[in-house]
Amino acid sequence: MKPVYIGMDVHKKYTVAVAMNEEGEVLSKEKLLHGASIRRVPWKAYLGQFAGPVHVALEASEVSYPICEAVEPYSETVTMAHPLKTRLIAEQRVKTDTIDGRALAQLLRTDFLPKAYIPPRPIRDQREILRSRISLVHWQTNIKNRIHGVLRRCGEFYEGSDLFGKAGRDYLRELSLGEPYRSEIEQLLRLLESLQVELKELTHAVYEDVAMLPEALRLTTIPGVGRYLAALIYWEIGDIERFASASKLVGYCGLGPRVYSSGGRTFHGPITRQGNRFLRWAFVTAAQKYHQRKGPLGDFFRRVERQHGSKAARVALARKLATITWHLLKKRETFNEARIVADQGGRVPIQFG
Repeated sequence: MKPVYIGMDVHKKYTVAVAMNEEGEVLSKEKLLHGASIRRVPWKAYLGQFAGPVHVALEASEVSYPICEAVEPYSETVTMAHPLKTRLIAEQRVKTDTIDGRALAQLLRTDFLPKAYIPPRPIRDQREILRSRISLVHWQTNIKNRIHGVLRRCGEFYEGSDLFGKAGRDYLRELSLGEPYRSEIEQLLRLLESLQVELKELTHAVYEDVAMLPEALRLTTIPGVGRYLAALIYWEIGDIERFASASKLVGYCGLGPRVYSSGGRTFHGPITRQGNRFLRWAFVTAAQKYHQRKGPLGDFFRRVERQHGSKAARVALARKLATITWHLLKKRETFNEARIVADQGGRVPIQFG
């Protein structure tokens, strides 16, 4: 039975599927409507019409995972394509959904498709929990900033250290403000308290999960990496074996510098930012805590900060923390800063084993 290659151009409400045989001839072009749910599409009937084994390719997106789960039982293989790399290979002057689907099928048939990692369902579920906490924290920050803004517009300035501690909240409740500012403060405080209850419950669940994961606990030995960041880093990485080197992990985080080399000259630019933004955020967040920390990594942070500023220092140290993480997970070791030696060139090489 000859194989069939299907490229799917996925959208929110529909998917355009182009089927191609081994010789590159187009067998069919179909527009599959999702409606209100991707599960409503008759995937079994569509994929079952082909006599040979079916190989499916689609670009990575928010709606790609549910489609992967839906077509997996009826397909020989399901491949997720890297969107940016696919565009470089299959760039067209005329762009339509059918052309995109045909390009994916063609790249899959010729084995030129740049593949993206499809994490197993348990990893995707854990990522969803941890990412939702990031959203809750951002909302909490927005509410606090809104309260500060209301006070400024009223000409009020809190002189204590924490406006949202017990004393600060008492101050907000007792503050005499005219309408609509009084009502707005009360509304924002109710939202903040409700949000913090949800955050507390979610954080407690994450901490319990970390206690059961030796690999995540190992990451908490890195200064600046608490239990939440350890869980986020562990689940966003997934299987460490898919990274052949520490530099591969750094690249996956989007923390590697842009490199342009031509005519014997090489230029290094800012970081690529092409990669897992949650991992990048986790490592940069951990790096912020080294500003006052003693030791080789703290010295490195301050040296880069003096030369290039705090933003560059955070990114440079985040890159090193990603390298350290690769070693810890790969070699199943705990962090020991005494084994990190600063050389005369000002760099901080990571020495293990």
